[in-house]
Amino acid sequence: MRVRGKYRDVLIKCQEPVLDTGWKSNTIVQDYGLFLAGLMKKEFNRKIGIEYILVGSGSEEFTAFKQKAVDYFNWLNTGASGPYVSESYWIWAKPIESDNVKFLDADDLEVTEVTHRLMIDVTIQEHEPSEDTFDFREFGLLGIDKDELGKFVTDRLYFINYVTHGQITKDSNMELSRCIKLTFPIN
Repeated sequence: MRVRGKYRDVLIKCQEPVLDTGWKSNTIVQDYGLFLAGLMKKEFNRKIGIEYILVGSGSEEFTAFKQKAVDYFNWLNTGASGPYVSESYWIWAKPIESDNVKFLDADDLEVTEVTHRLMIDVTIQEHEPSEDTFDFREFGLLGIDKDELGKFVTDRLYFINYVTHGQITKDSNMELSRCIKLTFPIN
């Protein structure tokens, strides 16, 4: 049995949905197994989990997106902030607060006890990431380690999932609500 994931995007303007993609399947990537093994071996400098949702303008495939992620976090290590925007693409990571990760029971209800199902609910606010970065075509959840100085350790950057999708265009008056559900095998 494999890890299963699905996601749903809702674009909201003036507190009303203007687009609802419905639930769609997403790809759990090979990095997930490496991430899990690293967690089990206590291989990281600090507590680590699903920490960021990385969004971008489109890479067409996971390997290119991961390289852009590595470049992005190395760029952040220089003291830069915000989305990275080039002539050909943009990319940005939004931190996921622990309050936005919930355990689910078999009926999709939130529970406090540990289960084999997670829901990650992230809202990209009206002015996020920036005026130049409102066309979304891909995303992934990831964990990344930091060193003792608080710098990102990009060779310990692990994706859990990756999704390419049709273009979703938001403007500065819209929010994008992205909900991801992950089910881990137990038998």
